[in-house]
This record gives sequence, C-alpha cells and structure tokens, in this order.
Amino acid sequence: MRRQIHALTSLRFFAAFSVVLFHFRESFGQNFNLGFTENFISRGYIWVDFFFILSGFIIAYVYQEQFSRPSIQTYSRFLINRISRIYPAHVFVLGLFLTWESLTYMLVQFYGFSALPFDGCLSPATFATNMLMVHDWGGWFGNCSWNYPAWSISSEWLAYLLFPITLLVLKFSKKAVPALLASITLYILFLTFALEDDLSLKSVSGIIRVLMEFSLGVLVFRIHLRLIHLISSQVCNFMCLAAMVGAVLGLHFGFSDGLILPFLGGIVLFTAIMKDGVMHRMLSARWLVFLGEASYSIYLIHAFDQRVWNSIAVRIFGETFSIGMTYFYFFTVMVGIIGSGVLVYIFVEKPSRRWIQKQWIKSYE
Repeated sequence: MRRQIHALTSLRFFAAFSVVLFHFRESFGQNFNLGFTENFISRGYIWVDFFFILSGFIIAYVYQEQFSRPSIQTYSRFLINRISRIYPAHVFVLGLFLTWESLTYMLVQFYGFSALPFDGCLSPATFATNMLMVHDWGGWFGNCSWNYPAWSISSEWLAYLLFPITLLVLKFSKKAVPALLASITLYILFLTFALEDDLSLKSVSGIIRVLMEFSLGVLVFRIHLRLIHLISSQVCNFMCLAAMVGAVLGLHFGFSDGLILPFLGGIVLFTAIMKDGVMHRMLSARWLVFLGEASYSIYLIHAFDQRVWNSIAVRIFGETFSIGMTYFYFFTVMVGIIGSGVLVYIFVEKPSRRWIQKQWIKSYE
C-alpha cells in the first residue's frame, strides 16, 4: 500500500473551492465585485481539468503494482473501490435534487407557485442516466445533469472503465523519455480538439477532456517515478511554487487554457515529489488535508446549495443587496457550502465507502 500524499490531498480542496467560486460569481447581485481576482475566478472551470490530471496520477500511483499482472479480479476490485469512492455522495446529492423538485411540484400544484419542476434536463428519464453515471456520455445517453458539477463524475467513470487501456500507456512509458514524449503527443492531440481558447464545456466535450487529461496524469506519474530520486525537495518546493504562480498569472493575464495545463501538471508532479520544506509543511497541515478529503463532497453539494440560495435570495431577500450585506451573504454561503460538504463527507461518503468495500471487495479475495 503506497503512502498517501497529503500535500496533493490538500490541493484538492483549493481546486474544488475555485470551482465553487466560479459557479457562484454571479449569485450575489451587482454589488459583488471580484476585483483583481475576477479573471482568475471567471476561469475557475479549468480546475476541473486539474482534477482530471490529478485523478490519472493518483490512480496510477495507487494501482500500478496491482495491475502489474492484470486480471478480472484486480479489475473488479478496482471498479468497486472507485464506485465506493464516488457513488454514495453522488446518489445522496441526486436525492436532494429529487426531493427539491418534488417539493416544488407540490408547491406548484397546491399553492400556485410559479415554477417548472421536472422540466428540461430534470426529467425522470435523465434522472435514470444520472443514477447510472452515464449522463455525460453523449449520444443515446444525452448530456443532461441534474447536479451540473456531476458531468465530470460521469466522464471520469468512463475513464475508470477504460483504465485497462490506459495501462498500455503505463507499459509504453516505463522510462522518463518515452513518458515525456507520450505526454507531449497527448498534449498536442488534446489541443487539436480544443479549437477555441478555452476548455469549458462550450468548447470541448467532457469525454475528450477527461480521457486526455486522465492519460496525461498517468504519464505525469511515470515521469514522477524517474525524477523522485534525481531532484531534491528544496528544488521541488521552488518548482511547485513556480507552477502555482505560473497558473495563477496565466489565468489572470488571459493565457489560453491549453497553455495553463502544463502548469497544472507541474503542480501535481512537484507536489508529489517533495517530502519536506515550507510548501510541503503548509500543504500537509491536518485541517487542510481533512478539507481535501472532503473536497469531493464539497464539489458535489455546492450546486444544490446554489439552488437553495438562489431561491432564498430572490423570494426572501430580493434581487438587490447593499454592499455590506452582499459580502456578508457571500462569506455566509461559502462557509455553508464547506460545512454542508464536510457533513456529507462525514455522514455519507466516508461510512458508505467503508461499508461497500467491506461488503464487496472481500468477494474478490
């Protein structure tokens, strides 16, 4: 069993919270001014791409040895582990959306509320595809999410199913040079699909994003294996900080998203290698690691929190807030999102994962 890389776990929280800010940037009225952070926050969708790269790295990091001799049992255990990780919180939040739509339907029927429950993407048919996590696969399955951040969960589920194919990349990239060449090839191939400057869903499908970036994450892992004994933690601290600054400045000054991806890969690579130093100590703080562990639930729950907030804001507080109340509501809602995500992690995600693994994985041992 490989050690957990706590610093990488902490980064998950920052990435998830950046996506939250991106989705909430227009939820607090005209008085909400993002200031110098506007360019960074308005492109917060790119941190989903960071998740995909990180996911490919972590999957390769954890399962490389287990897949050294692939088998049906190994693959089954892998999928059960992945299901136990992503499915319980996904289903729980879907249940919240279903409950909300059902209550809205009753309010419309009995109290004359002006709303359209179970309309558009929120139909019974799309609920079924969301439950199966195939709702972002396109074609017959469509592209409708009840919980809009969960499009990435659907795409990543496909990447998990195709992981044996990704193993071919692992075998090809046993050395650093082939891994680097494969990374560059995949990167160029990825950019050919991104015909516009941004990697948002308006320009590039989720399937393309996750498959390419998941593979890039696997290749970052192969490069990490070769560099881990060649460079010091001090150098990694500096390179990690440089990659973070490069990503932030690139977003601020409007670099195309394709040019941001190498910085994201660098953050993953150098954070994984460093074992001490200032950056390592900061990112390994227990409270930050805990928030990183809860980041998946924070990411999933924030769209439901947004639905609730938007309803409250319009019906109770009105559409215009004073400057003071705007920022009070902003900080209150952000704390509420983190708190609700932590609760889902503690009471749904974590115990459900343990139960599924206890009940099912032993069947393959």
